[in-house]
Amino acid sequence: MTLAVAHPQRLGQLADRDQWIYADDDIADYARTANAYGERQRLLDPAALQAAISRSANEYVGWIDKVLADRPSHYWLAASYFKDVVCTPTLLHLACLRAASDSAAGGRSVVVVTRSAALASQIVSLGGKRRSHFAAWWPEVFRQSCWAWAHWLVRPWQIFLRSILAELHLGPSYREKLKDAQILVDTFFFSEDLPADGRYRDRFSPGLMEWYRTQGWRTALMAYTGHVPINLMRCSYRRMRHSNTLFALGELFLGIADCLCGAWDALKTFLRPPAFAGAPFCGLRIAPLALHWWRLSALQTVTYQIWKRVPRNMLRHGLKPDYVVDWYENQPLDKAFCLGFERDCGHTRVIAGRQYFPAPGMVNYFTTEGEIRAGAAPRLNWVCGNRAAELFARYDQIGNYSVVPALRYSHLFGDTGPAKDECNLAIFLTSSLPESMEILECVFGADASVLSGFRSIAVKMHQSVDDRLRRQIETRCPAIRSAHVNWDERSAVEILNEARVAVTGGSSVALEAVCRGVPVIVSGRSAGISFNILENVDRQLWRIAYSTREFEDLVHQWLPQIPEPSYRQKAGLRIRDEYFEMTAPLSMQSFDPRRNENIQKK
Repeated sequence: MTLAVAHPQRLGQLADRDQWIYADDDIADYARTANAYGERQRLLDPAALQAAISRSANEYVGWIDKVLADRPSHYWLAASYFKDVVCTPTLLHLACLRAASDSAAGGRSVVVVTRSAALASQIVSLGGKRRSHFAAWWPEVFRQSCWAWAHWLVRPWQIFLRSILAELHLGPSYREKLKDAQILVDTFFFSEDLPADGRYRDRFSPGLMEWYRTQGWRTALMAYTGHVPINLMRCSYRRMRHSNTLFALGELFLGIADCLCGAWDALKTFLRPPAFAGAPFCGLRIAPLALHWWRLSALQTVTYQIWKRVPRNMLRHGLKPDYVVDWYENQPLDKAFCLGFERDCGHTRVIAGRQYFPAPGMVNYFTTEGEIRAGAAPRLNWVCGNRAAELFARYDQIGNYSVVPALRYSHLFGDTGPAKDECNLAIFLTSSLPESMEILECVFGADASVLSGFRSIAVKMHQSVDDRLRRQIETRCPAIRSAHVNWDERSAVEILNEARVAVTGGSSVALEAVCRGVPVIVSGRSAGISFNILENVDRQLWRIAYSTREFEDLVHQWLPQIPEPSYRQKAGLRIRDEYFEMTAPLSMQSFDPRRNENIQKK
């Protein structure tokens, strides 16, 4: 009958026949809303919400391709951030708005709960009512705008400072060494991966650089360092200078002019957004919502507008690689390099290296035909298994997906020893604090009798986070300080070898566990988008729990009924062989880029 919007801190009363839907991803706000309005009147339960998001994902990806069809190619940098379900809630908001609108059109009254002023304005533009005073949304608008503008202002100067440090510690003589490089292997750099002895450990494509060297290729590592604190980079630059691995760093090919031009490109993208007014989404006119998140995305991608100038400057300094093997997640950084090499280095072939397995909810990880035609994504993709090739082609019918060895997962093909039936619980956290907190609350909210059935509980932090997240987790989840629980710094392989069951969220460890025959409980999100990497995997060895009660039920009812360890191990091997390509001397030949010369670039 009607559509309304409310702020989670100013909810008001809900009529008996009204329904509600929470459209953000904050678990505390969700709990507050559920307590105030009651679970009975919720429009969609967590599983139904994920189904609604999946239903909207296909239309969302196609809608973005359509909107950007006539825009300049550099708009895809902002679009990639705009589409990123971690960076912006656009897909989540659209899925909730669509579900609420459909229900209201069917004669029901639905209240959408959100902190987003953009979504609130969108609902009002569709004829909905505000149930909270409009001033309730001001603080969030102010915070988002200040953060985006501060990022646009500060980030260019931070990059310029890095370029000065790189010039001081490496400089022209180091650039001279890079001129002969035929292949650049792109990766993310972590300071701990380059110890004092200068022997670099590549955690993303282990062994690839060494294999190229044995084949006679001259290689360099195109490592992105933007996430490493600048105080750690001085030491890293010195170690790079004496390392046996060459580093073609982006900051070594950037100057003040590049930083200013990149900032201007980001500002132009902000000032000249796509024509959202003429592009309805599933019959809904969503210009207020889309315009808000587009403009914030445009400012947030200033780093990548700068980085797309790196290939031009590489060429100017004499670095003319034949191939770039990009650690490709279809993120703004990947698009920056792809657009830069496409525009300024036509002789260089960019190959999308995908040594990971996609979670269907991460729609931004999937290449689309519109991106390829715009030169914002490579046509050639190297994926780590046959099943991964099928899944990555979900939105792309013109790209080529060739199978190469799964270097990151080669340990899965080693001898795992006899099957064991341990009594430990292994919890693997993710890079996201909200998701990690939901995992922990799902487990440690359980009755003591449930957890006492495990000999010990190992909690493994994600590699990309530091101790600050650990301290936040301990503050927000005191139960984790129990003597029964330990922060485990061992490898995932060692932890899984002693686990009766693994609990995680959107982590690739879930698939590793299943391949080893270890049952997995995926912690689904009550609020926001769940990233279930096992969604397309045989459900024999995994289940999903959206609440503590569901977790308790699985421990009591599902775990006792799962097959014996030897049977699970055989099932895991079948899944492993379906999803991952083994690393062997013959299969490594598929990394020779000359084998794919007949595939068009666009």
